[in-house]
Amino acid sequence: MKHRHIIEACRVVLRDKNYTAERSAALIGWLRESDPAICDMVGRALAALGEPAFDDLLACVTAPGAELWPSAVWALELVPARRHRLLPLLRGWLASTAGELQRQCAVSLANLLVERWRAGHSRDPADVAACRQVLERDAGRQPALRVHLWDLVDGLGLPG
Repeated sequence: MKHRHIIEACRVVLRDKNYTAERSAALIGWLRESDPAICDMVGRALAALGEPAFDDLLACVTAPGAELWPSAVWALELVPARRHRLLPLLRGWLASTAGELQRQCAVSLANLLVERWRAGHSRDPADVAACRQVLERDAGRQPALRVHLWDLVDGLGLPG
């Protein structure tokens, strides 16, 4: 029943993208759900609310004592106009996390690096090496990470 309520609320937001702090807060709370499909829908609804919702989520995960979680990192990536603010955060998060959260940080940073490279920015060898190390290390256990590794290598024109 709870998931049905969340799905319906997301559908409402996706039809009516008007931002309110209450909508944003509810969606941010639901990003902690354990069901990946629910988190996917919630993240997309949050992104539909635009830049103010990005700012809310960023404030939530960067507040003193705040906890970062994988679906929050992924959801932050969904607001194109604010992605530039993620680069320094993703670098720090990648270096200071482990497990699923570190993998999500590597995937998000890799996506951002490829996007920046295509926009004419230089690539930072330390960023590329950090992402690549995590993706290569874990691709054997999580084959879906191979796709992100290939995207990084191909997107930056790196040797395979």
